Amino acid sequence: MVMALCASPSYAEPLWFSNKIEIGYGPVYVAEQIKFVDGLFVSRVTLVGTQLKVHEQVKVKTFYLLEQKRRDDWRSQHSIGLRMDLTFP
Repeated sequence: MVMALCASPSYAEPLWFSNKIEIGYGPVYVAEQIKFVDGLFVSRVTLVGTQLKVHEQVKVKTFYLLEQKRRDDWRSQHSIGLRMDLTFP
């Protein structure tokens, strides 16, 4: 029922679906995410990185990201990043 309402042509917004899988061993992880919009495969993201708990209240993630999108003619976009999560008591 919900799927029939979302897929109705009277709605202007496209139906989308995204799925991510993440596998890790110790501090190292690999993640893959794919996205579909209106049944078309539109993007793929691959991440490789590490996650460390520096302190009870500080977590750090470093990563390499490879992204490919249909709208960019599947050209590869590469990024490296650092993410820090702080938790205040």
